[in-house]
Amino acid sequence: MIVNALESMIKTLSRLPGVGTKSATRIAYFLLKTDRRFTESLAEQIRTLKDKMKRCSVCGAYSETDPCPVCTDESRERRMMCVVEESVDVTTIEATGAYRGPYHVLHGTIAPLDGVGPEDLPIAGLLSRMESEQTEELVIA
Repeated sequence: MIVNALESMIKTLSRLPGVGTKSATRIAYFLLKTDRRFTESLAEQIRTLKDKMKRCSVCGAYSETDPCPVCTDESRERRMMCVVEESVDVTTIEATGAYRGPYHVLHGTIAPLDGVGPEDLPIAGLLSRMESEQTEELVIA
């Protein structure tokens, strides 16, 4: 079976979360119709994102700096820590302005049916941080 460039792009785009075949098809055709500068800029931004963003060595959130701005913010309430599933959860909670403590990102959940156990997540790092930072309150978000 021969797959052309359009079919390949649709298949790739449909791997994005929340993007099914129908949406992927619309996006692919949009990219075909739009000017070359836009598609080149999009491609460059994807490359830059992968090159510049890394996981913070302290909390695990994605950031251009290590440690991240949240971990280096001295005004944070250090007696508490918020545990989140993914880095995007940090962004969501930060947008509310309601929480002012540090975070710990697990980058997944325990899923025995998928073969993901506690040893596959940075739970040991969380326990170590809680002890070293003398955390009094743990918020599970």
